[in-house]
Amino acid sequence: MRWKDKEVEEHRVKIEKDYEEFRNKILNMSAGREMDALVAEKVMGWKRRKPTHGNCCTCQDCGQGHDECFCEFCPSEDIADAWRVVIEMRKRDIVTVLDNTCCEDCVSCVMTSSFFTELEEGDEGYVDVGSNGPAPLAISQSALLAVSNEM
Repeated sequence: MRWKDKEVEEHRVKIEKDYEEFRNKILNMSAGREMDALVAEKVMGWKRRKPTHGNCCTCQDCGQGHDECFCEFCPSEDIADAWRVVIEMRKRDIVTVLDNTCCEDCVSCVMTSSFFTELEEGDEGYVDVGSNGPAPLAISQSALLAVSNEM
């Protein structure tokens, strides 16, 4: 193996390892503020801003300045907010498929780009990821995994 090929292979292995660590982190993350903030920033594209006001404008729930608070957006726990994530993903040509045949309080969520497109595994822009759990959490996890190549 030439040194260039070896270097490329080492880089590929590192990327796969980094993705696997990220994937495990997301799939093991509980519903809550950390997950919701990631979804707000990475999926919805909302940017946190430094507060431009004094103490009078502090969120009473989280203590953050209102300019950087996402308390009202809870996609990992609230199905209405999770549905906003589904709509945002659809704008990216990523379809969400939900199935609850395994049990009543758990769904399988798959986000895929191959539903309406000709993309196949290995193509740039191809997405096919999934998660299981309560619907809002499964949607949030799947969305984060789907946009991980953009992060």
